[in-house]
Amino acid sequence: MKTLDERFLHDGMAEAIKYGCIRDKKMFHALMDYNTSEELDENMEYIIHSCCAIKKEFVEKDEKDTGTRMLLNFGHTIGHAVEKYFNYEKYTHGEAVAIGMHMMTRFSESLGITSAGTAGAIRNILCKYKLPHSIEIADASKIFENIKLDKKNAGDHINIVVLKEIGDAEILKTSTDFIEEKFHLKECIIS
Repeated sequence: MKTLDERFLHDGMAEAIKYGCIRDKKMFHALMDYNTSEELDENMEYIIHSCCAIKKEFVEKDEKDTGTRMLLNFGHTIGHAVEKYFNYEKYTHGEAVAIGMHMMTRFSESLGITSAGTAGAIRNILCKYKLPHSIEIADASKIFENIKLDKKNAGDHINIVVLKEIGDAEILKTSTDFIEEKFHLKECIIS
């Protein structure tokens, strides 16, 4: 870990932040409270153990990835679309997931699903770890095209992961048309 380039360390931190968002509010706040890279390093065993324990819990309960395990996809639906839009060249996987977490939370907050201020908390922690939270694109419709092609879709239906609040996620079963109609992409992208 100590030999990693800072960008790739932070890339991995996006996944740790994701675990805090979906299941571990205490870890989310701990990540926000670390003030130095030394302090982060001193707590890395706790972070890794927490993430592994959460993943273990989800995988054991849902080996086929048809239920609660889908919560691990928080940020990934939009993240994969962003990666594809930029031809896998501009953003690392973790950076794309970071963008996806923030954009999805802005969306779910605008619908009243997520507690107000949650997207701001996610933006703050992403900035702390030098992760992007927004993008500029020329053609927003391409993002929707990529979302519609996501492997987790079943026809016109899609399962998206949204937060009720930090540490409490749920799966929202909806349609790609609903997402396209309600998701004000320009508002969620540029923030």
